[in-house]
Amino acid sequence: MLGYRPSDRGSRFRREDAALTHLFICREFPPAAYPPGGIGTYVKHITDLLARAGECVHVIAHRWEGAPSRREELVDGRLVLHRVALDDAPPAGTGEGVTAPPGLPLALLASRFPALAFAWQAAVLAEALVVTEGIDVIEAQEWEAPLYYLQLRRALGLGPARRPPCLVHIHSPSERIFAANDWDTAVADYAPAVALEEYCLTTADAVLAPSQFVADETIARYALDPAIVSVVPYPRGDTPVIARSPRVWASGSICHVGRLELRKGVLEWAEAIAMVAADQPELQFDFVGGDMPVHVTGGTSVGRAMLARLPRRVRRQVRFHGTRDRAGVMAVLGSARAAVVPSRWENFPNSCIESMSSGLPVIVSPNGGMREMLRDGVSGWVAPDVTPAGLALALRRALAASGSERQHMGQAAAAAIRRLCNNDAIVTRHLDLKSRLARLGARRAPAIDRPAATGEDAAAPPQLDGLAVVVAGSVSAAALERCLASLRAQTRPPVAVRVVPNTEITLPATLAGGPAWKVVPRNGRSLEDAVMAAGTELGAALEGISGVVFVDVEVALDPGCLATCAALLAGDARIGVVAGWIDEPDAHGALHVPPNPARPHVWYDDGVSPCVALRVEALAAPAAPSRLRAAQAVTLAGWTAVTFPAIFGTMAAGPARARRRGAPVRYSSMAGAVQRLHTPLLQWLRTCSPADRRAFVADGMRSPGRSVRWLAGRAVRAWRVIPAPSAVSPEPPSDRDDEGRRNAARRTN
Repeated sequence: MLGYRPSDRGSRFRREDAALTHLFICREFPPAAYPPGGIGTYVKHITDLLARAGECVHVIAHRWEGAPSRREELVDGRLVLHRVALDDAPPAGTGEGVTAPPGLPLALLASRFPALAFAWQAAVLAEALVVTEGIDVIEAQEWEAPLYYLQLRRALGLGPARRPPCLVHIHSPSERIFAANDWDTAVADYAPAVALEEYCLTTADAVLAPSQFVADETIARYALDPAIVSVVPYPRGDTPVIARSPRVWASGSICHVGRLELRKGVLEWAEAIAMVAADQPELQFDFVGGDMPVHVTGGTSVGRAMLARLPRRVRRQVRFHGTRDRAGVMAVLGSARAAVVPSRWENFPNSCIESMSSGLPVIVSPNGGMREMLRDGVSGWVAPDVTPAGLALALRRALAASGSERQHMGQAAAAAIRRLCNNDAIVTRHLDLKSRLARLGARRAPAIDRPAATGEDAAAPPQLDGLAVVVAGSVSAAALERCLASLRAQTRPPVAVRVVPNTEITLPATLAGGPAWKVVPRNGRSLEDAVMAAGTELGAALEGISGVVFVDVEVALDPGCLATCAALLAGDARIGVVAGWIDEPDAHGALHVPPNPARPHVWYDDGVSPCVALRVEALAAPAAPSRLRAAQAVTLAGWTAVTFPAIFGTMAAGPARARRRGAPVRYSSMAGAVQRLHTPLLQWLRTCSPADRRAFVADGMRSPGRSVRWLAGRAVRAWRVIPAPSAVSPEPPSDRDDEGRRNAARRTN
């Protein structure tokens, strides 16, 4: 146990030894571009508490019009807030060894997983802070995988040599959110979110969970070593106990604080209200929180769906307050005799912590960490299940208690949550855990270690296995010569090259690269069959090669592409598929980022990437008739697919680049909100769904004056490389503040 002594700067204790330097990465650190949830609340609380305990804390958050400052210093300079915009090029000199095109952030925003833009910007800044600030430990949530690029670059041997341990905090995995909300998983951002969150969790140095419920579920789902998983509840914050009159304890409302979201169990709760409230017309139910859509892409709101489940005579007993500030939330809690958390799935909800801290007993479902906060019949009531009947049973038990009984249960709830989530105790546990991590260091070595930094060995290239190359596509003399010239310019030349033309044209049998550079005619076979036959032959005939790189004839490879692929395949036996970014001069966004970094071999519409390296073992598999199937076979066999974070090649400009992209991409409303905030308005309107377009226009028409001012702010911003501070709201306005907040929450989520 670490020792503490009283601090002379306002906190109750301070480390006797040298304080750690912490880094937190959190896009929704308030003020956020959307109403922050439990993640933002937790990071806000814990960073402030750590700083007041004498620690040095840095936070990387999202910079947008509502939070324009790049850097702020709080808590006497011990809490430093850095904000990064998702559409800016990183400042010069940040991120050791980071080489990326200026258009990369916009390309990531236009990718199948727009949250990668924040992950990239955060990685660049985090690597700089590791060097300049001496970061000892890094923490981020799993949701949206904000640590992805930092962990990926580290695993590939990129970035600073100093590697502080990375801790991933379980809050709400996208897989769980979608399942609990009954959302359509066919949206473009779902598969990348699940894959990258899994990558972050399984490559983390440690995993932190706020409840044993979430810890057990995470260990089982991701096959984690239980030794790296720790359970530390959220800190309580500073919610005071609210004094309530006997009248409130006897006849106050039953309140729900939190977003109106399907996974919060509010539809089931509405049906439970319908079962109970009809016989008790004096009973009132309060709801505080922004409304969200029922469907993943938007549309009908959850609030409307709740009303549809209530008989008309019961609807007058239900009050929707919308998003409220802290004083508004406290006012609703103060007029309540009990709170409710009826979630289908929960981690360790702040709404339950806040309600109990205010002195309320809580009705909860059994599906989450709520059961670890309270005792059934002592500090609240646990429903037998999350069905309407189960919640109605718990509600009847709460109503059957007398006012004085509920008051005593509220006192027990406040005492219990203060013991479990005691701020000082939580800070102590965080420091114990993170001090141990800092002493142990990162548990995972990079896949490729750098050569020694001194002497002649530093300049000597590592001894790596070679690669063969298969060039395929609609061959023209100009395109072929451009592609072959890029192969001849490789820092690590290919062992052999085969060209498979799509058309039967006359080409020299031996190309100008040596006797191992040859043309392979199709001989009546399909192009894909001929390509795979050439790759399989090379893999079987050549000794000492680790893989075959399949290249579209329209691609001119970056000089270091083959060396990078060879190093990855030879340096880590887990890696079986390697791809990178492709620059497309004639394409929108200019740079193509693979839709799902866990499947880098996939191009636009399940076609194969124009540059993908496959381990030779995959080419021998009889069930691999195509490059796409071969890459899938590699990943199914247990190898890892890697999207190397650098440009591998440039597509040729001209009419040949008019590649079909297929139907417009469907995003979840969460991903769409990320894009919309940093995408030129006309471009967003052109690509968004008709429902989103109609909702945008309808919201804007409610207050034309404010809409014009907002549009003017967006127009000015579109002409600036770096967004200027702006007082204009990032969301279209609406008539009333509460309704505007609900609309903003609906559009964001």
